[in-house]
Amino acid sequence: MRPTNRFWGAVGTGGLLCVLAGIFADPLLLGAAALIAGTVLMSQYRFTNELLTVSSAMSVEQHLSRTHVLTDEPVLLTLRADLPVETLLDVTISPSLPLIATSVSPDERTVSVADGQVTRQSYQLTVPTAGVARFSPPEVTVTGPAGCFEETFSVAVEETLTVEPRAPRRIHVGQGGNRVSTSFGEHESGQRGSGLEPAEIRRYVYGDDISRIDWKATARLNHPHIRDYEMPTVRQTALIVDHRASTADGTPGETKLDFLREIALAFVNSADSLDDPIGLYTVGDEGTTNTAPPRASERQYRSIRSTLRNLEPTTGESGAADAKPGQAAISRRTATTLSEDNTAFGETLRPYFGATNRYADRFADRPLFSTTQSRLGRLQGAVWSVVLTDDTNRSELYESIKAVRRTEGRVLVFITPSALFDSTLGNIEAAYAEYREFESFRKRLNKLDGVTAFEVAHETRLESIRQSGPSSQRRSEGWG
Repeated sequence: MRPTNRFWGAVGTGGLLCVLAGIFADPLLLGAAALIAGTVLMSQYRFTNELLTVSSAMSVEQHLSRTHVLTDEPVLLTLRADLPVETLLDVTISPSLPLIATSVSPDERTVSVADGQVTRQSYQLTVPTAGVARFSPPEVTVTGPAGCFEETFSVAVEETLTVEPRAPRRIHVGQGGNRVSTSFGEHESGQRGSGLEPAEIRRYVYGDDISRIDWKATARLNHPHIRDYEMPTVRQTALIVDHRASTADGTPGETKLDFLREIALAFVNSADSLDDPIGLYTVGDEGTTNTAPPRASERQYRSIRSTLRNLEPTTGESGAADAKPGQAAISRRTATTLSEDNTAFGETLRPYFGATNRYADRFADRPLFSTTQSRLGRLQGAVWSVVLTDDTNRSELYESIKAVRRTEGRVLVFITPSALFDSTLGNIEAAYAEYREFESFRKRLNKLDGVTAFEVAHETRLESIRQSGPSSQRRSEGWG
């Protein structure tokens, strides 16, 4: 309970009357001051009793029409208040909205609650930023009948709204214009033993666990049979997501990065459902920008999703390079110093520091290659490496994939062809020729041992470009 301005005004008036009563020796003024004091005390007593009744009898519910929305997609927040008792207090409710949510002004949110009735009010909200928006419990404000006291308390429970970025539609993932149908990240062990998923029935051999005998099959086949099950395995996956400036190509909401993001999220969702470890390494124009080694935990899956959803193309002016300028500068200074050292020691070390200088400059200019070399090389065991990038730097991409495939495991490459992300497609014949060049490059990647390369683009746009080529050429290349 806290006093209002009206309370302090009454106190000030009563004090003034007391002073005037002393100055003018007027008992009527003193009586008026006493009357004000008695009214305030009575108001406080009534307010306290009514407040206890209202807080114990009142129920408030807060409900979102949806728990998952896209950015700028409307969602309804509904407040429901039930005050089954009569009261002399003024009761109002105001929802506590996240700062990132756009809605009506605070003055228009306040709802008066009538005693003995159920009050319901809905607000339409939009959230322009991806992430998790938390709706704190609504605040109930109770004001006394004389307006001298008020109290505010929170009721109901906190609500959370997951806001996801708008995803591109009609995503094509395939090879040579032919769509592939697969659930990325799903896998089987290929091993037999005790597990959960039935695999096959085989004849019993000496040494098998008799508890695994399938008695129905034994009765049907007149010989003891064992039912094997698919043994669960764990697949360690490393996502390498390129978000350099070139991934901004395309129309808003359907850029290269938007398409690559959806593929990466599909892998995260699959790892989450299978409880597989997954890691994330993002590459900007200046080098590695995010590093999360593979782990299997709800926190890891949630963190990677959040990083992917908030990933934006870099501008080439910021980032955390693997080969920092300071390292190259140190190498150059050391090489300069050694160039003046004509001793046997200086002549021995000089070539190594010169090579280090060239090595640092090479890594700084090739951030994708740098990331794959320095990050994935540290991982232990079999790793499924998933590289998501575009074809802007084909030579670097080819060398990066060659480096990745040296690790134990397979390599999946998802590439957004630049020819399919021209916002205008003014010269569709030229776009078709560029796509053919990309397809030759993709096939070259696909021929590497342990590597499977896919194209990622808008389905309709790809079909338009494919149909623009000569029919004889399309048939010779298996494009319809």
